[in-house]
Amino acid sequence: MKKILTIALLLCSYSAFSQLEIDRNDLYLLQQKNPALGKADSNASYLNFDLDFHLNSNAVTNDFVKGLLYSGFIDNERKDHVSDRLKDKNRGGYDFNTGFTFQHRLKNDLSLIIGLHQRQQFNTKFPKDLFEVTFRGNKPYAGKKAQMGPLSINYFDYQNLYLGVQKNVSSKLIVGGGLSILRGGRFNTLQIERGTLYTDPNGEYLDFDMKFKLAFSESKNFFSSNGIGAALNFNLSLLQEKGQFNFEIRDLGVIRWNKLSTYKGDGLFRYDGVDAGNILQFSDSVFTRIKADSIAA
Repeated sequence: MKKILTIALLLCSYSAFSQLEIDRNDLYLLQQKNPALGKADSNASYLNFDLDFHLNSNAVTNDFVKGLLYSGFIDNERKDHVSDRLKDKNRGGYDFNTGFTFQHRLKNDLSLIIGLHQRQQFNTKFPKDLFEVTFRGNKPYAGKKAQMGPLSINYFDYQNLYLGVQKNVSSKLIVGGGLSILRGGRFNTLQIERGTLYTDPNGEYLDFDMKFKLAFSESKNFFSSNGIGAALNFNLSLLQEKGQFNFEIRDLGVIRWNKLSTYKGDGLFRYDGVDAGNILQFSDSVFTRIKADSIAA
């Protein structure tokens, strides 16, 4: 079985409280969200549930994503807006995190923190032509090659069990840190080093020229374990008269993945349509030429 190491690093620095929704191990921030906590008994314990989702891209707009997710229809105006922003190399991704954090005051200036969270991460790097072909079709590329690579798509999720402490060093400085045990869930990666799509001017055939690598975990269900790892966490809050400075390192560590299925391919594939014959006799045989393992090693 091939094994892959995944390094997860999230380092965030913010200056405005409205941007601090991702922090989960900071008692000070909980007090800012709910001032009543600051007036509670100093020996009280707190159970906090949090859910946050972050989506970003250097090309795809929020309006386009909302239309894709909620309306199910993308008009040309939305497509044009994204097309105007596209570069030769474009990036996008999201981070989803949810779970529980338990905090207990050991002393007036020291807190014990225990957390259990589920996290998903997705990122991609794609060329301009891939977006255009996907959302506008290949007709504009008749007689030309559309660049479908380099393309990188990565997705993985994991659960972490966190144990740490947080100390109020002074009235203006809060420092915390701890260790997370990580359990890898699903892992999928597609890397296309070379990829072109040629459309015959008369629409007679399509030529795919591709060199790719594919790896994925064979998870039977959500609770399947496909890796193990560990990570470090650190957070610092510096309070000032006009605001606060916050610095966080979250899940800086390694997951060792196993039980991965891998495929790779390098070659040219021509698709010239399917002769379905009698539509009532349509069968799996028409797909025999386009099985993944016919070009995979």
